[in-house]
Amino acid sequence: MSHGRSRPRRSGRAHPPEDEATLAAAAERLSRDVLELVRRELERARPEAVASLRRAGMGTLALTDATVCGALAVLSAHEAALAALERSMPRRCATTVLGAGYAVCGASLAWWGRRQLHEVRTASQQALDQVREGPPFRE
Repeated sequence: MSHGRSRPRRSGRAHPPEDEATLAAAAERLSRDVLELVRRELERARPEAVASLRRAGMGTLALTDATVCGALAVLSAHEAALAALERSMPRRCATTVLGAGYAVCGASLAWWGRRQLHEVRTASQQALDQVREGPPFRE
């Protein structure tokens, strides 16, 4: 039903152009402010990050030195064991016995390590399956 009075047509814009310009300026200011805040926070965190990296480097160096010392200790233990075995048997037999002992220890450790990794893989797969299934829904 028409009353003879027509409604003004909307241009499809929700706000006049002045409002859009004001909104764009506000968004630009907000963007600059956020960038400045992020820059200041990064500058504030830089000394802490550098200190953490320095500590991590020192820790890595200490672990490397510990590995070298451990290898030297194993070598010294090997020489001591070889010298002790040579007192009761010829050198060739002593090295064979020592080598067989290392082989048995290595095989045992490899078997144990493989079993541990298999158990971890199985447990991880079960946990992943539970996550994929999701939590039960309660009604």
